[in-house]
Amino acid sequence: MFVLANRLPFVGRVATKAACAYSLRSTSAVPQFTQLKYKSTTSFANEGELNKWTNDFLKAVEDVPTATDPYQSSNVLRKLVKTGLLRFTDMRDAPEKFFMAHRMLATIGLGGFGIRFTVQFNLFTGSIVGLAGPEQLPMLDQIQKKGQLGCFLLTENQAGVLSGLIVGTTADWDSKTQVY
Repeated sequence: MFVLANRLPFVGRVATKAACAYSLRSTSAVPQFTQLKYKSTTSFANEGELNKWTNDFLKAVEDVPTATDPYQSSNVLRKLVKTGLLRFTDMRDAPEKFFMAHRMLATIGLGGFGIRFTVQFNLFTGSIVGLAGPEQLPMLDQIQKKGQLGCFLLTENQAGVLSGLIVGTTADWDSKTQVY
């Protein structure tokens, strides 16, 4: 048995403790999860809702192991984003869902998808959720409905990884179009 225990103290709010246990059957290349135990969470009213969300989420990412190039991987992520199963604001509003999604994904062979997923849900939308003003935050709903993918840009020298500096990445402001 593979147990996922989730106890989530969260800055600014205390999330209800969630404990979920899953049986991991290795009868195929992709692990299958079976719900065994459930304790209340803030996002799911009952065990049935949690089971449905888990099954729907795993269905939405079932192509991850075979998405072997950037185009396929991006399409799987767009499909997941459009489902709304994991909202861009779940890092703040439903952290147990946010962390459960990460844990389930970590078991199915992420490859390049893992980087895309964490950039999309952690860095891109996490930064917006944490820093956006009231006129910017609603844009996340529009972006999610369209299945658009975001990015994360570090503009200061030696901020984060140096790969952007190695390849000579720059962000130049175009005053005519008002974009970088």
